[in-house]
Amino acid sequence: MIAPADSSATSLGNIFSWLPLPSGKTLRWLLDQGVPFDTLYMAKGAWVRFDSSGTFDFDPDGEPAGIFACEDRGETIDLAAWSARDNKLATWRHTAFALGDVDECFNPATWFDGEGLHVHASPLDWLRARAAGIVILNFNLCWAYLRHVPRVICPNDITAALVHKHTRAPRCTIKIFVQSNFREGIAA
Repeated sequence: MIAPADSSATSLGNIFSWLPLPSGKTLRWLLDQGVPFDTLYMAKGAWVRFDSSGTFDFDPDGEPAGIFACEDRGETIDLAAWSARDNKLATWRHTAFALGDVDECFNPATWFDGEGLHVHASPLDWLRARAAGIVILNFNLCWAYLRHVPRVICPNDITAALVHKHTRAPRCTIKIFVQSNFREGIAA
């Protein structure tokens, strides 16, 4: 399936719903990898072409990929493509921070009673966990989305190191002026 030519007029949720399920062979592989049967509906399938900027486009001459909805409070804000064969992961519109519902980063129920936000290393791990938690797609946005989360649970040291590296406060780059001194160019 190729996305409609004028996809800007069509909601991403509708586009996702129009995509077919992955092939029977892929579904069997996901089940063999420990993905619960009742979670399979979260994956769709399409032929895509990945590019070097971290995005993809639908392309019937591309490679097969799993397609997932990236959500914010249940609304699809972007689509993510994942090639399990090459472990490529990209977004269609390059607007999503994570696979899953980004609301989990802001919802106190996520870390209630000593729990934490689960950050999975791959879409496969996320599916195995019944889509609880997120898979980070754009590490440059970690500071914005994770700085107020009290506990993040990572599956391994590599993922933990990446999250830690990208959740450090960025260096302030703005110049701040007092109105009366602005014309003279004197910073506060």
